[in-house]
Amino acid sequence: MFCPKCGIGIKDGDKFCPNCGAEQSKPSATHEKTRPVNPNVIIIPLGIIIVVAGLYIGLEKRQYAKAETAKIQAETAKIQASNQKLSAELNGVSDDTPDIIVAEMCHERLHKLAKYQADITSTDIDRTRGKGITLVTGIAKFQNGFGAWDSKSYKCHMAAPRSIYIHLDGELVATFNTLID
Repeated sequence: MFCPKCGIGIKDGDKFCPNCGAEQSKPSATHEKTRPVNPNVIIIPLGIIIVVAGLYIGLEKRQYAKAETAKIQAETAKIQASNQKLSAELNGVSDDTPDIIVAEMCHERLHKLAKYQADITSTDIDRTRGKGITLVTGIAKFQNGFGAWDSKSYKCHMAAPRSIYIHLDGELVATFNTLID
């Protein structure tokens, strides 16, 4: 520290200059040296937290994707089994022939409802004997245009007076008439 009047060096904490006797002012807080905060002290831990969070989120997404893939594979196996059964029924003529025609008509109409691509499979065909009602249920998978598929359950039933009603996830989406007896 230096005397502001004569400029001679004096010891820190002296109240008077030993040379000229001038009273020394207290050093202000602005003259004290402050140590700047190193930005790495903040940036590095924050970066580590972000990386760990990103890894955790990525792992969660991967596990979710695996679970969804397993569900789709199980659904696909059921659908393939029902397709084989339906194909075998379509190759032969049986008492269930009108029911199979209703299933074919439902599948055709569901394909027309698809904007892009559809994969329609029946999981059950049931006829209420004596009442003339045929119920076809299954899974309809529709492509969304970006390569992803959206699965919906469908119910298609034919009732007097020979109208066919199609429901996707419980919502009526189409009605049409048929000449099947």
